[in-house]
Amino acid sequence: MASLIKPQGTKETITGTNKDGSLSLEQLQSLIGGYVEMLHCDPNRCDGHDHVFIDEDGKSKDLKINVYATQMLAREFDPLRGNALFCKFKDGESF
Repeated sequence: MASLIKPQGTKETITGTNKDGSLSLEQLQSLIGGYVEMLHCDPNRCDGHDHVFIDEDGKSKDLKINVYATQMLAREFDPLRGNALFCKFKDGESF
């Protein structure tokens, strides 16, 4: 499972649409709203998740700053913009 955090501060639990419950690339792109960029995050700061997916063009699209997601990653100088999807990779599996 994954957590989608929107710039408004809302949080939604997401389940993958693949047969094994993982997220497809198409699902990721739909949730993020564009091309996917993956960042690593500290599970201790990110509710147990170890990766976050964002729109790689969020800055150039001038998407709203996602304050909550930015705080979770402890990013001071380059805030995350738009939707942020926090996931955890499983050993030998996709997210």
